[in-house]
Amino acid sequence: MQAFDAVHRAIHYPPDRRFRVWIDPRFLFAFAVVALAPVATGFAEYNAEHTNHGQPTLTSPKSKPVLAPRVETGW
Repeated sequence: MQAFDAVHRAIHYPPDRRFRVWIDPRFLFAFAVVALAPVATGFAEYNAEHTNHGQPTLTSPKSKPVLAPRVETGW
C-alpha cells in the first residue's frame, strides 16, 4: 500500500470533519417567496374585503346589510 503524502492526507482526513450542508441563497429566497405568497395573498384579500374605501358606514337596526359578491381565488 502506498503511503499518503500531505496533500492526499489533507483530502482524505481533513482536520475539521464536521458535517456541513451548504444551501445556495437563491434557493432559500425562492423557497421563502413560494412559502409566503399564499400568506400575502390572504392578507390582501382580507384587506380588500374589509375596507370601506373611505365611505362612511351607516347602519341602523332596520337596514339590511348589503352583501357584496365574494371573489374566489384559485387556491
